[in-house]
Amino acid sequence: MSKFYSLPFWPIIKISTCFLVFSFLFVACTSPEKEVDPQEEEKKYTLSIKAGDGGVVSFSGGTYNQGTSVTIRATPNGGYVITSWSDGSTENPLSITMNADTELLANFKRLPQGYVDDGIYLDVDYDINFRKFGNGPVKVLLADVFGHWNEDYTQWIFSDDSHGGRMMDTFNHYSTTQNVTLFTFEGNSNDVFYAINTNETVIISASAHDGDPFIISDRQHVAVKKFNTVNALYLSSQENTGVDGSLDDGTYTYPHAGNAYVIENNIDALNKTIFVAFYQDFNGTMEGHVDMHGDFVENNLDNTIFVEMTKHREETGSTVSTSHATPKLAAFAAKILHNHPELTARELKNKILEHTVATQIIIQDLKSEVAVEGINYDFVEYGFGYTYYNTTVTANLLSDHVMENY
Repeated sequence: MSKFYSLPFWPIIKISTCFLVFSFLFVACTSPEKEVDPQEEEKKYTLSIKAGDGGVVSFSGGTYNQGTSVTIRATPNGGYVITSWSDGSTENPLSITMNADTELLANFKRLPQGYVDDGIYLDVDYDINFRKFGNGPVKVLLADVFGHWNEDYTQWIFSDDSHGGRMMDTFNHYSTTQNVTLFTFEGNSNDVFYAINTNETVIISASAHDGDPFIISDRQHVAVKKFNTVNALYLSSQENTGVDGSLDDGTYTYPHAGNAYVIENNIDALNKTIFVAFYQDFNGTMEGHVDMHGDFVENNLDNTIFVEMTKHREETGSTVSTSHATPKLAAFAAKILHNHPELTARELKNKILEHTVATQIIIQDLKSEVAVEGINYDFVEYGFGYTYYNTTVTANLLSDHVMENY
C-alpha cells in the first residue's frame, strides 16, 4: 500500500511547485512602473553669507542641491584680519557641504596700530602721527601732535613749526631723552587712554579737544572709565582762551576742558590727574594768562600746577609758542619716574607736587560775547567783545629752575 501511493504523488508535488514559481516571476515582470512622488525629488538648501565690520565676502550665497560643496572666501579690509566664521571655523577659504539651510557671518578684527611689544597700541582708527622715538625705560605719550594746512589750504602737513612739532621740540628741550621712549599721537587724550595696554607707569601729556561746541558727551565718560583701568599719570592741559558756556546745558566753559569736568567728579581719575595751567612772570608778579575760568581752577587748586609758559624759539625751535605747558611738565615727570621707577601714577603725582611752591597767582577769566556798540570791552576781535575778570588765588607753582636742576 505504501509504495503504490508514494511513487505517483512526488512528481505531482514537484510540478505544482515549479508552476507557482513561474507564476510569481510572470506577475513581477508584467506589473506597471511605480510613479515618483514629487516630494521625494532632490532636496535644495539656502546659503546666506554676510561680512562683519572690517571686510567683505566673495558672494552673498544662493540655493544649492543637497550635498553640493560650496567654497567661500573672506577678504579683510586694510588693517584687519579675519578671526573666524560664525560656525566656529577658522579656515579661509571655507568649504561647506549643503545638507541644511545655512547662515554664515565672517568675523574680522582690527590689527593693533602701534607698538604691541611696548604695550602702547590702538585698536581704533589709524592715527597718522602715532610714532615712536627713543628706547628709554620711561614711556611718555604726547597727544595733540598734529600738523597744519599749507598756505593754499590744499594739504595737511606736519613740520617743525606745526603745533605737533612745537610740542615735541618743547618736550625734547626739557627732557633727558635717553631716559624716555616718546610716543606721539595726532589725537586727543581720549584716544591716548585706549592706547595704554601695559601695567607700567606711563605719562600722558595731552589736551582734550572734542567737538565744537565743546559738549560733555557719553564719549567723555567712557574714555575716563577706560583711563581708570590703566596706570597712567594724565597731565591735562587747561590753557587757551575761554568761551561762553554753561554746565547746565553741558557746554564747556573753555575749549581744552574736554574730559576735565568728568575727571573732577571721579576720585579714581582725579588721583592720577594734574591739571596743567601756565603762568608768566611780570617783574615778580605771577599772572596766569590762561583764561582758565576761575571757578574750575578754584575748585581744583589742589590738583592744578602752574608752569611757566614756553619761551618761543629757545624751547620750540619756532617763533610761535606751543600754547601748552604740558610737555615741560611731562619731561620733568619723566625725570622723576626714571629715578623712582617703582612709583605708581598716583605716587608720581604726589612726588611732583612735592616740588611745587604755594604762590599767589592772578588768574584771568575771559568772558566773550557778541560785540555791542557802547560797551567798554577790554578788546574786540572777530566780532566778539572780550572782558577779563581777574582772580587772585594761592596755587601750586613749579618753576623752570626746579625742573632744570632736578
